Amino acid sequence: MRQTWVDIAKGIAIIAVVLGHISYNWPGGKLLPLDILLVWLWHVPVFFMIGGFFLKDEKLLRPKTFIWGKIKSLFLLILYIYIPVLFLHNLFLHIGFYDLSIEYYGKYVTEWGMMDFCKHLLASLFFAGREPILGAMWFVYVLFMALCIISVVSWSLKKIGRRWDERAYELIRGLVFLSFAIFACSLTHLFNFTIPRFNNTLVAVWLIYVGMLVVQKAKFQFNNSIVAFAGGLIAWHSATCRGG
Repeated sequence: MRQTWVDIAKGIAIIAVVLGHISYNWPGGKLLPLDILLVWLWHVPVFFMIGGFFLKDEKLLRPKTFIWGKIKSLFLLILYIYIPVLFLHNLFLHIGFYDLSIEYYGKYVTEWGMMDFCKHLLASLFFAGREPILGAMWFVYVLFMALCIISVVSWSLKKIGRRWDERAYELIRGLVFLSFAIFACSLTHLFNFTIPRFNNTLVAVWLIYVGMLVVQKAKFQFNNSIVAFAGGLIAWHSATCRGG
């Protein structure tokens, strides 16, 4: 069931993503760092959290059905868009849509031979596709893998803990997902070691689960002016700390 407020939240986040990637010269200063407050603090995490708002255990605990559904709705959708763009890569270069001076992910755009095309096609099938105009597709890869992990882990814990009550199951599941995020963040920030898609996916698992926990389990409603004010205050405080 569509929720208007969710569509609005996604729309605002999409605008923030675009503004964050066009080198917009944001006004403001240390007390009002608009670039952090309006973009870099939340614009991607909010998508993952919203992704958990409508997850339900009865679907997660049937991993075969759940994952097959995500293959059809997410993974195949990626390929429907990605593969035609791969075929058009050299054409985009010849008509000037791409330029040899374009750098992305530390590489420059070049004309592809058959081996290059096969390599990129294989990468797109194994969640590692990197194509200049489809850079944002990493999000769909990560969302797909994170949802699959949540389903498999949830099902596995149910099998392992048949005698656990619901509270114990939820606590252990939450700790497992939180440990995933801590591990991924530690790799990135403490050891400067990032595996593309892998680190992001482990953090996304936690964010999606938090979204599910807030809405499905705690039945939290985002229609309270006090909550809105408190959330804005926390966001402003975090933004000013990050902005110096």
